[in-house]
Amino acid sequence: MLVLGVVWWGLRLLPGLLTRVTVPAMAVGAVCTTVLGLLAGQLLHAATDGTVGIWGPAHLFSKLGEGVPAALTFGITAGVAALVTLRLAGGRDATR
Repeated sequence: MLVLGVVWWGLRLLPGLLTRVTVPAMAVGAVCTTVLGLLAGQLLHAATDGTVGIWGPAHLFSKLGEGVPAALTFGITAGVAALVTLRLAGGRDATR
């Protein structure tokens, strides 16, 4: 749920942060937002999991990279979908 919230928030702010909304810019921004959401979700899980006290910090840091390939795949998809939605809504200058 945290990952979805961070990605939604990031995609909502992304067009306002870009000077020109393009497909590569939205895709890269969405991938970064998805990876940030994934990291936030993993840190929250590690904090509430309780295994860090047992296994130590090495256990925490060993799992931080899990899910990055999925974040790349779904981040690009989310970025392109956000750009299409922005174009259909008649938003900012969205050119290739």
